[in-house]
Amino acid sequence: MQYVIFIVIAPLVTAFMVVVAVMVQRRPSSGLALPLSLVLWIAIGNLVMNTLELAWPTPEGTMLFAKLGYIFSTLIPVTLLLFTVRFTGHTRWFSSGRWLFLLIIPAATTLLALTEPLHGLIWRSISYQPVAGMLAMNVQYGWFFWVNFSYAVGILFLSLGLMVWENFHSPSAFRAQSLLAIIGVLIPQALFVIYSLKLIPGLTKNFSPLAYAATGLCFVAAITRHGFLDLVPIARRTLVEEMGDAMVVVDRSSRIVDVNAKARSILGLPADVIGQTIQQDSRLAEVLSLDAAKGQHREMAVGAPESMRYYDAGMSLIRDRAGQPMGSMILFRDVTDTHILLEEKNRLIDELTQASAEITTLQGIIPICMYCKKIRDDTGYWHQVESYVSARSHAQFSHGLCPDCMKKLEQSSVRLQP
Repeated sequence: MQYVIFIVIAPLVTAFMVVVAVMVQRRPSSGLALPLSLVLWIAIGNLVMNTLELAWPTPEGTMLFAKLGYIFSTLIPVTLLLFTVRFTGHTRWFSSGRWLFLLIIPAATTLLALTEPLHGLIWRSISYQPVAGMLAMNVQYGWFFWVNFSYAVGILFLSLGLMVWENFHSPSAFRAQSLLAIIGVLIPQALFVIYSLKLIPGLTKNFSPLAYAATGLCFVAAITRHGFLDLVPIARRTLVEEMGDAMVVVDRSSRIVDVNAKARSILGLPADVIGQTIQQDSRLAEVLSLDAAKGQHREMAVGAPESMRYYDAGMSLIRDRAGQPMGSMILFRDVTDTHILLEEKNRLIDELTQASAEITTLQGIIPICMYCKKIRDDTGYWHQVESYVSARSHAQFSHGLCPDCMKKLEQSSVRLQP
C-alpha cells in the first residue's frame, strides 16, 4: 500500500514543486532566489528518480534509477546549506574552496553508487519485490552509506541551527518567514532520518522525496503572505546595529525591510515598522524623493527646539549581481556639531560684512576745510569732523586739549591779563 500511495501522489507533487520552483525564479532577485530554486530543482530530480525506480518493471532499470537518484539526494544537504548561509547572511564563512570541500563526500557517494555492485560499499545486499505491477527495491546498506548519512545529517543540523538562530535574532517581520523555512526544511529531513534508521516498524518506503511538497507549500506561504525573497535580512548583525549612523533599507515597492537601532531611536519608529510602506512616515518619504544617482542630500531637524539635532540624509541604491536596482538604503548622519559651527561662521561673516560696509564709508578722498576743518558730504553740506565721523561709524568723541594748544591757550590768557 505504501508503494501505491507513493506512485499515485508523486506526479502531483512533482507538478506542484515545478510550479513553486518557477515562482521562486521569477521573484525579484535578492541573492536567495538562485540557491532556493536550486534546492527545489534538485529535490524534483530526486523525486523523479525515486518514482522511476519504483515504476520501472525490470531489475536493471530499477537499479539504474536508484543509482541516478544519488546524484540528486547527496546534493540536497549542500545546496540547502548554501541557501541557509545566504538567508542568514553568513556567506563569509564559506569561500569557493570551502564549498568544493563540502562536495567531496557527496561526490564520493555518488561515484560509489554508480559503480555498485562492484564493491558493496553503498548496498551490501539487494533484492527486488513485485508490488502491484511495480518493482520495489530492498537493500541492506554498506558502511559508506552511513558515512554519507552522518555527513548529510550533520549538514542539515547546521542549516537548521543557523535558521533557528536567525529566527531568534531577527525583527518580527522576518520571524514568520524564517519559521516557515525551518518547517519546510525539517519535515523531509525528519522523514529521511526516520526511514534510514528504521524508527517506524513496517515503513518500507522512503517518503522524504514526497515530503518536499511540504517544503514547497511552506515557501509558497512565505512568499505570498510574508514577502519572502522580497523582505530579507540585509547584512545587519554587528555592523548594522553598532554603526553610528541611522540606517533604513527599503525595497523596490517602498516597503521598509530593515532598520537599525539608531534609526529607531532618532526617528521614533515603532517596533512593527518592518514591512510598512515608507509613505507612512513623511520624513522618510521626502528622503526617498532624492536622486541617489546624483548624490543628493537633505538636512533634517529632529527633536524639540531646546534639544534639536540635525541629520544629513542621503540615499543610495542597492543593486543585485546583474546591476538591477533591488532597493535603497537611507543613511542619516548626525551633523549637529557641523551645523552649529556653520551657523556661527555665518554669524561672524554677517558681522564682518556689516562692519566692512560701515568702514568703507570713511574711505577714499574726503574734502576738508583747511582752515576750520569741516568736512563736506556728497550733497555739498559742511559738517563738523565729530558729527561726520559719528554718523558713519560707531566712533564716539571726547574733547580735550593737546599740549600745543594748551600752550597757545596759556599764552593768549597771559596777554589778555591787564
